Amino acid sequence: MANQLHSRAALLRWWRTEQSELSLEELARAVGVESPTTIHNWETGRTDGPRPHQLAALDTCFGVGGTLHGLYAALRTPDALDATPRWWQNFQGESRPCWAWLRVAGGQPGVARIDAGPFRLDCEVPAGEGVFVQAYAFASNPAVIVRLDRPGWVDFGYGVLPTNIGTDVIDAVRFAVVGPRGPLDHALAQASRAWLPHEFGGSDRWFDNLKQHFGHFGHRVEVARHAVLAAMKAAVSTGIDVSSVDASRDGVPQHWGSERYRRLRVARGLSLSDLAQLTSALDPDLSAVTKDHLHRLEHGSAPRIPDLVERLDMALGADGRTCTAEVTAIQEVDRGVEITFPSYWVGPVWVQFLRFGKATESRARLIWSPWHKNLKLCDGVVVTTRRSEPTNAPLRIDLAAGWHVRAGVGVHPRAIDVNEGWGLVSRDMAFATLAHYFKVLEAAFRLPPRDGTPS
Repeated sequence: MANQLHSRAALLRWWRTEQSELSLEELARAVGVESPTTIHNWETGRTDGPRPHQLAALDTCFGVGGTLHGLYAALRTPDALDATPRWWQNFQGESRPCWAWLRVAGGQPGVARIDAGPFRLDCEVPAGEGVFVQAYAFASNPAVIVRLDRPGWVDFGYGVLPTNIGTDVIDAVRFAVVGPRGPLDHALAQASRAWLPHEFGGSDRWFDNLKQHFGHFGHRVEVARHAVLAAMKAAVSTGIDVSSVDASRDGVPQHWGSERYRRLRVARGLSLSDLAQLTSALDPDLSAVTKDHLHRLEHGSAPRIPDLVERLDMALGADGRTCTAEVTAIQEVDRGVEITFPSYWVGPVWVQFLRFGKATESRARLIWSPWHKNLKLCDGVVVTTRRSEPTNAPLRIDLAAGWHVRAGVGVHPRAIDVNEGWGLVSRDMAFATLAHYFKVLEAAFRLPPRDGTPS
């Protein structure tokens, strides 16, 4: 059994010896460490592994586009994060190859369903090392959603995985489908009515032209035909009724606190000094984070500087699981409010709707241009969606008289998920948005599958 997925030291040693032809001396010079002994000690576990900048240098030296960096950080996720059946990721930056590592708790295999925009992939997840899913393109919004049939862990990263990484690697381009889903996707419906026929040659020829445009993988688009035809006839709703859910005004814990932060830091392979630097760099305008701040937090003290737990969650790659921190940047605007979330935050956000006085209507509209969603409310209800990029504008909420909101970042334990079913605000915005999505979709089909991938 391959052991490169059993420890960080084994991963480093395997990568140098099996994925490169570099000697210890050559790698030491390339990374900028004083002696080959330093590399040897990392690879045998005699000393702590590379610091973040050294790990980045190793990744660059091997020319693997972030793959080693991502695997190194992901290796010990099960040691620190609770196993859960749902995981999300908003990939960032320019579209490029990316992957997900799926693992399930216990000794029995599981089943996963992965949704990424118009793509859906179902796969088995073996016990132990699990399975990797490799893709070649992404959009930052909507998030990739992985649903496991039992609690487990999912990590995400960039780059192309080696075929002999130590467990199966599934090529998404070979096995994902574009086709029948649950609720109809508004973007797909809008495309079928307007953008696609115009772009690909008129209503009588556009589907054949679309398949031809995707080249070798054009036959894969055929599975979308029935979904698109159904969407053309559907009245797509972007609303959700959350008026009958259990709601409460009770407060919730603001952060994990204490030992669990230390466990996650150690699982990520970070020292207090390294984590302080990473956390401070997220927003240079905020107070710098020191080793002492983190040490005190890990030993039960309250945060002493602004946004400490929020920044810490991002630096540790916890996707909001360590905090439920309230934000105060809520500004009244015409017909509602605008909520400004921290500039560095990518991941789950929440909004609580509170009735005061005599509210004539129980409705609200979320607007995160170019998307919007309508809500039917009850007093105290909390909803959650995701901030997909640091460049996102403030979240606007149109409110009826008699309502106000609280909001925050992180995983709120009572929040109703409203991530799916958002509609495009206008046809003009739809054209530009859909053009971007279909470029990503084309890239996913056009890039060749990896040689030697297990089928």
